[in-house]
Amino acid sequence: MTEANPGCAFRQKSLRTWPRSCLLSSKAYEAIDGAGFARVDFFRDRGNGRIYINEINTIPGFTSFSMFPLLWREAGLEYGELIERIVDLGYERYHAKNNR
Repeated sequence: MTEANPGCAFRQKSLRTWPRSCLLSSKAYEAIDGAGFARVDFFRDRGNGRIYINEINTIPGFTSFSMFPLLWREAGLEYGELIERIVDLGYERYHAKNNR
């Protein structure tokens, strides 16, 4: 998880659609000039398997029971580590913008 490649967390049951979903979420994030973190939600058409972006949530719920941290925990990043990484991304972005 870096500012340039925010990474993708996913539910285990979506493993076969994960590569396409990750690519689409990264492109959507770039399209809105996203910074920090976001949660991108999808719909999948059961008839043809196509994936559609439902929404980009730039301020997802952030309790320990919210979907955003639960997905990252499933991907191997615990709640405290996730918070630390988001703070680090903020510092990286600040220093990059201010040439410090």
